[in-house]
Amino acid sequence: MLVPRTPGRLAVLAAAVVLGLVPSAPALAGKAAAPPTQAGRAAAPPATSDRSSADLDALFVGAHPDDEAFTLSTLGQWKEDHDIRTGVVTVTRGEGGGNAVGPEEGPALGLLREAEERTAVAKAGVREVFNLDDVDFYYTVSAPLTDTVWGGDTLEKVVRIVRQTRPEILLTMDPAPSPGNHGNHQQAARLAVEAFYAAADPEAFPEQIAREGLRPFAPARVLLGRARGTSKSGPDCASTFRPANPAQNVYGVWSGRASESQGRTWAAIERDAQRVYASQGWAGFPDLPTDPAQLGCDFFTQVDARVPFPAPGTEAAAAPTAILDGALVRPAGGVPLGTLLDLRPSTFDVRPGKAFTVKVSVTAPSREPLGRSAVALRVPDGWKVSGSGDLGRLAPGRTGSATFTVTPAGAPGDRARVAATLTTERGRRLHRPPGRGQPRRTRGTAGAAPGRAVREVGGRARRAAAARPGRARADPPVRRFARGGGRGHQRERHHPVGDRAAGAAGRLHRRPR
Repeated sequence: MLVPRTPGRLAVLAAAVVLGLVPSAPALAGKAAAPPTQAGRAAAPPATSDRSSADLDALFVGAHPDDEAFTLSTLGQWKEDHDIRTGVVTVTRGEGGGNAVGPEEGPALGLLREAEERTAVAKAGVREVFNLDDVDFYYTVSAPLTDTVWGGDTLEKVVRIVRQTRPEILLTMDPAPSPGNHGNHQQAARLAVEAFYAAADPEAFPEQIAREGLRPFAPARVLLGRARGTSKSGPDCASTFRPANPAQNVYGVWSGRASESQGRTWAAIERDAQRVYASQGWAGFPDLPTDPAQLGCDFFTQVDARVPFPAPGTEAAAAPTAILDGALVRPAGGVPLGTLLDLRPSTFDVRPGKAFTVKVSVTAPSREPLGRSAVALRVPDGWKVSGSGDLGRLAPGRTGSATFTVTPAGAPGDRARVAATLTTERGRRLHRPPGRGQPRRTRGTAGAAPGRAVREVGGRARRAAAARPGRARADPPVRRFARGGGRGHQRERHHPVGDRAAGAAGRLHRRPR
């Protein structure tokens, strides 16, 4: 949601949290759980196409070769348009699956399917494939059974790859035990979400740090490669998407865009890649429409984020770079990458007439000041807010906080969004984050134009870590509640980002490597 422009050279930023109104009753104590750590032996390094250290921008985590096949349109666009380097983690080699092209089974089939995967993903510019070599067994819808068969070191192996490759974006599958969802897919997705937190935690698998020389790393965003809802086909597929759950943050990347280098739609290129998986009977997949207006989007549902991201329903959220914004791409007019903004309500349960507090914390990037800064809350009509949002001047790496008292109104059972708007003097230069190597070329202009950045942000997650001195920055708990007073395990991350002004879509600032 855009905030009216105010005088001066300011960047204006917003964040939001979803709260639930429940009947007045004694509050239940509760706080976010810390991500689990896992003791155990050091796992063997995964098999990869490049034994040298690969600095990735995005990483897909799946269970079998071909699990990434319906995201390749997006990955190809990111590579060609923004030089985004993506890798793929495959927990198994798919040796337990069927074979439509020959007699191979077991390990021989696994090698065949690995070769198919490497050929397929290469069509989208993906070169790094990591095989964890866990066992692929018979079909099951049980994630717990999958976890038992795979053993206790799989999370450790995923965390190792995240720490080695340091991707800003994690993509994965559907972790929900929905009807027909393969248990291996569920477990791979759960491992990816757990790794999002564990990789940043120095207390998780500390031998990787002490013995292997790896460092904790906090990915910026984690998303599922699926969404539930409705949308129109064509270039407006992202902006017309209506999620089945309005609390979810869903982003779409249109597959009907043409590749400049290949002269075909990315949907057609993705379909060619899918046909490479002949062992799975995919060679006969039919052609897709040649009319781009009949092609839809790849959709992704965000689980959590540590960085700014566009509010669904806005113009920026429908842009092809929406998933990259705040993590890898800085739109014109945005604040520096690395600016953090947190919203932390004091309670999971929000009751009409009962006040609660909201703490808003802002951290400037380590190498650039934000200058004079202030935050303000936006609440539903009828709600009352008190408290000062003045943060003073924020020097590089410094954090400022403001606490507000909020008294809600409304009927129990309703959901409500509380948003924080940050106004800051600075936000027009891009600096190389520390420890990322030498800068690569960037697309677009050399610096963002003055302007304002506005996003309502929110996300879903299963667990959070409490921030403690000496630990990687943790995420705040989400405040989402089931009707009737139940408490969910959602979490939200709230950060500033740049506003995408009309005509500014091509003026993007790549995060230097």
